[in-house]
Amino acid sequence: MKKLTATSLLFILGGIFTAVAAVGTGYSLFGQATYVSPGDNSNRAVKLVADSGANPAVYSGIDFNVPPNLTINDLNTLSTDYRFTASSCGLGSPRFGIQLDGVSGTIFVYIGPPPSYTGCPPNVWANTGNLLTAASLVDTSQLPGGTFYDPWGAAQARYSGKVVTDVFLVSDNGRQTSKPCRSTTQT
Repeated sequence: MKKLTATSLLFILGGIFTAVAAVGTGYSLFGQATYVSPGDNSNRAVKLVADSGANPAVYSGIDFNVPPNLTINDLNTLSTDYRFTASSCGLGSPRFGIQLDGVSGTIFVYIGPPPSYTGCPPNVWANTGNLLTAASLVDTSQLPGGTFYDPWGAAQARYSGKVVTDVFLVSDNGRQTSKPCRSTTQT
């Protein structure tokens, strides 16, 4: 069983949307992501900023390195700690994205309580819990045969054996980019 986690996220909604994730190694930042210090129970964190009203729109995220030959069946844990400082989650952001080899589209794993993925508590540190339990709802609507409220177990069965090529966390105020532009900086 493989586990991908990001911890210490700080989110701000309303014009500007910010996330902070304390992460180890094995990732790169893209868009307007920057380091901040400290994180929640950590020395360093990553701040994500998004503003869909800006011209051009501002977005940012963390692109995680995926172990070779990791299949969708092996991916059973995905979680993060977070704190919203100005509003709440919404508009499909923030979200994790999972991409599979040979399958067009992205699986989205939204942060926030379903079914609307809004109502994240403001100004307190919280944890998403495991977003990839068999019953967890994910959005596979971009993939062949997928649906918006798809249980993770059903998604694993439908795309069984497919290799995971990318896992990322994006803050973009719901812009719904299937694969955001990546920075080339590896940390």
